[in-house]
Amino acid sequence: MKKGRWFWGSFALIGAAILLGSQLDWFTYSYSPWTLIFTLFLAATFITSLVSLWISGIVFSLAALSIVYASALGIAHISIWMIILIAILVNIGLSLIFHPWIAKHHRKRMMNYHHGAHYFEENIHSRHFNAHTNEDTDTALYFVDKVTSSTRYLHNKQLEQVTFEVSLGDLKAYFDDVVPAQSDLVVNLNVSMGQAELFIPKDWQVSNELEYTMGTVNVPDSVISDVEGITVHLRGQVSFGQVNVHYI
Repeated sequence: MKKGRWFWGSFALIGAAILLGSQLDWFTYSYSPWTLIFTLFLAATFITSLVSLWISGIVFSLAALSIVYASALGIAHISIWMIILIAILVNIGLSLIFHPWIAKHHRKRMMNYHHGAHYFEENIHSRHFNAHTNEDTDTALYFVDKVTSSTRYLHNKQLEQVTFEVSLGDLKAYFDDVVPAQSDLVVNLNVSMGQAELFIPKDWQVSNELEYTMGTVNVPDSVISDVEGITVHLRGQVSFGQVNVHYI
């Protein structure tokens, strides 16, 4: 979270320096201030996507930059919709080609992050309804949903943490049949251009510790106040996405 603030704060300062320099005639910047802001945001998105190996973020940030600077790149004769179509096809192609390697990378990262029992499942480029796919004895779960709509029913009896990676998709996760191993349950959410719906038992508490980048998180007040009950810690980042918590 601290690194994220430094990263985005640095890009904001760079934008301010460019605008100030252009106004003081230190150098010439021929584009509008809004174009600069949009460019800095897309550049930051590209860098973060590249670091996290998020192919959709890489492809579509580059596509958006090509639209903004179409004249300078000599591609003004190509329509916006054609660029978007090309980006979609490139995204699908690269995702399918590099899917095994990226999945292995994320699996290794999560296994290093947590040394207990681990479950990994990835669903990519499909519409998926999953009633029961994880093992009830797993203490840590990891799900990846890209360009998909998924419903997850969790049945684990000693769950310590669960991670959801949602990119350009919709996720519904039900926790009503979960028994946490301790009084604290960690739910890591990384939602990019997607939506996550969490259905939590009404006697649990929810601690919103998420970081937002043009995203929204809706957590209703707990129906039952029980300081000694289960506390769900929501952690991770929401970028151009939405997270909704529902008590059931």
